[in-house]
Amino acid sequence: MKKWALDNQDFPNNLDIIAEGAPSDSKVVGTNLFKFYQPFVKDINGEVLTQYDDIIERTFDDVMTSYLAGKYKTKDDMLKAFKDKVKSNLKDIQVD
Repeated sequence: MKKWALDNQDFPNNLDIIAEGAPSDSKVVGTNLFKFYQPFVKDINGEVLTQYDDIIERTFDDVMTSYLAGKYKTKDDMLKAFKDKVKSNLKDIQVD
C-alpha cells in the first residue's frame, strides 16, 4: 500500500503508513501531507456517510484536476469554483 500511495501521490488509509510520513514533500503544496494530516485522520469516522458525499467528492476531484492543470489561477479561485459547483449540483444543502 505504501509503494502504491507514494507512486500515485495518493493518501493511504493506513495509519502506520501515514505516521511514517512520505519520503519527500508534496510538489503541489510543499509539505509532507502524510505528516500534516496525521493528527486529524485518527479521529475520522469512516462510517459516517451522507447521500451527498459522492457528488461532493467527484466535484472536488474535477475542480482540483482543473486547478492542477492551471485552469484556476489561485487556490481561492479553485475553492470558489468548488463551492459554486456544489451549490449548483446540490440545491438542498447549505454551502458556506
